[in-house]
Parts: sequence; C-alpha cells; structure tokens
Amino acid sequence: MITHAAERHAIVIGNSDYKPFALQVTTTDATDMAIQLKSMGYRLFTNGPLLDLNRESIETAIDEFAQSLPSGADAVLYYSGYGLSNDRDSFLLPINNNLKFQSDLRDRTVSLRSIVEILKSYNPNGTNVLLLDANRNNPLSSSFLGVHSGLQKIRDIPEGTFIGYAASTGVWSSDDLNRRNSSYTSQLLEVMATQPGLGIKAMHELVSTHVFKLTNTTQQPVSEDRIFSKWCFVECQTSRLSQVSSQASALNPIDKINVKPTRNYWKIAGGVAIALIAIAAANGGDSGNEPNRIGVSLTPPGQ
Repeated sequence: MITHAAERHAIVIGNSDYKPFALQVTTTDATDMAIQLKSMGYRLFTNGPLLDLNRESIETAIDEFAQSLPSGADAVLYYSGYGLSNDRDSFLLPINNNLKFQSDLRDRTVSLRSIVEILKSYNPNGTNVLLLDANRNNPLSSSFLGVHSGLQKIRDIPEGTFIGYAASTGVWSSDDLNRRNSSYTSQLLEVMATQPGLGIKAMHELVSTHVFKLTNTTQQPVSEDRIFSKWCFVECQTSRLSQVSSQASALNPIDKINVKPTRNYWKIAGGVAIALIAIAAANGGDSGNEPNRIGVSLTPPGQ
C-alpha cells in the first residue's frame, strides 16, 4: 500500500469582485473547496479562503504560503477567477487590475510560471498541485492582440508539479448561475469527496470526463505534470488484492472490529457535509463563519 506521510498544506483563492465584469460562483467555489480540503486533513493557509485579492495580496499570500511549507510537503493551490494567457505564460487576474495595455500584464497580473517556480523553490522535495478554475471568457482579452481568455499550459514545469486547468486552451468554461459551483469545481469537489484515495492523474481524468458530459461536450479540463509516482489527496487506495482482503475481514463478527474515529472519518461523508454546510451558510449560519476578504474559520464536524 502507498502511504501518504507528508504534511498537507493548502491555499485557496477566489476572486469575484471584478469591475465591471463580476463573477457569481467563485466565492462559493473557493469556500466549498476550503471546506473540502480541511476535511481531508489539509492545513489551510489563514484557516480559510482568501477572497477578492489584488495583485500585491495574491503575491504576498502565495509567497508566505510557500515559505511556510515544511520540507517535502504536499502543497495544494486552488484558484477560482479570471485568467489570461499569451504564447509565453498564463496569468491570474487580480481585482482592481486596471489593465489598459498588453504591456501591463507583467506588472498588473500574477504570472502562473512565477507561482510554479516559487512553490518549487520553497518546496523542492515535495509535491505541488495547482487546480485552476480560470478558463472563463474574460472580456478584457479582446482588447489585447495576442492575449487569450483563460489559461493555457505553460510547459517545462519542474519535477513534482501537477497543474489542472478547467478547460483546454481557447475553450471557455461556463458558469451556470443556477448552480452553486462551476462545472469544473463541482466535479472536483465530488470526486475529492467520494474517491479521495484516487491518484491525482486518474482523478483529474475522471473530473475531465464528468465535466465533458455535464457541459454537453463543450468543456474538457486538461492537465500537465511531472509527477513520477502515485500521488493522492489522502492515503492512496490499496491494491485490488488488499481490497478483497478488507472485504473478507468485514465478514468477521463486529465485536472483533476496532473502530477508532479520526479526522479522516469525515472524508467518507465529505459530499454530504459540504451540502449541509452550504445550506447552513445560505440560511445565514454563524456570522463568524461568513467569508470575508481575508478569510474564514472553517472547522469540519467533530473538530
């Protein structure tokens, strides 16, 4: 069996307050992803999602997060918002970006390549996983020749890096305002909750298949990686032989089974818990748990 002994850390960013092109689901996307990652045992940077950040805030948060990583950590970065790309790089779009010219990209956006390099620099022996829900149709891109809406693969990524994109280059992801989450994030949350021990490559392929069907073949997530061993969000699933052995053990009298609740127990009911928390939030909830610009305090049930 492949174990998962490395320390788990995550940072979650959701930008929605773009003027005049605000997004509707990115706040709930980020909030729900933060809850899911915490339920899987990840230590969340600032203990909650970071919402509506400008360029300086994004760069500062990512730099401080990277510096906080222990040696050999499993680091997850999730971003939901607008993105742009050109032939050389992809860029996360902060709020209050004031983009006017293509030359502003370097100074008023956040380079994806720089994020990857920072994570690798501070976590050289760990695994860095980036999940980017930013392939939306950004109206600003039409103002710049050679700039595209959404992100595209940056190529030549360092070893130990996995990047998942909400859609392939040049394809826009869709946000159904009747749904709580975007197509990509909703399927990420579903698979993370129900199959947390699936390898990251197989997991993202499954998400891609689900999104492709959900969007009537108009959107298909893609990925790039340089991970040469099996990596999972939690303990990787055991082999088929071990699963059969476990099933046989389940036939033993229940008094011989020693059940010790741990925080990993919540991952079994992750999808249900997310739904319950979402309903509570929609009904007002505890004002202390409402998202804000800096973050929220999220605690899984039983903590």
